[in-house]
Amino acid sequence: MNIREARKENIGAIIDFVLPIRRDVFPMLDHTQVPRDLQAFEHTYIIPQRSAFLLAHDEKGTIVGCIGVVPYDGRFPELSEAFELSNSAEIVKCYVDPKLRRKGVGKKLVQQAILFCKQQQYTTAYLHTHLFLPGAVHFWDSHGFHMIKEEQDELETVHMARLVV
Repeated sequence: MNIREARKENIGAIIDFVLPIRRDVFPMLDHTQVPRDLQAFEHTYIIPQRSAFLLAHDEKGTIVGCIGVVPYDGRFPELSEAFELSNSAEIVKCYVDPKLRRKGVGKKLVQQAILFCKQQQYTTAYLHTHLFLPGAVHFWDSHGFHMIKEEQDELETVHMARLVV
């Protein structure tokens, strides 16, 4: 397995990989629309210097996992006391082929995402996950993320962060 940054020519394959997993993981969401970040993939993940979308490929070159890094946009102002928002990255769309989960793909993706954050001199990596996702909080906790806020919302959102050192 190798991990590399997405390029413009990968966009179609990325969307084909992400959407079915997103549908399975989040059946309660509206799947009639492609999410904005995927619609504007190049302008979200490829063009901006401090953004990346990392792809894990198997030996045949098939995408088996992905993870995105973007500058945190501050859309949760209630988190402003928990960490420095102005120089924080947000980890997004960490998806692994269901057949390959618990085989180290996610771990390698997270390691590469944190390395990218270090290279871009982010001070904090932020993400949110959900309690209904089996093992999600434990997975992120095992990678140095700690819970900073738990929402009492319908998606059971958990906000997590870690220092990038």
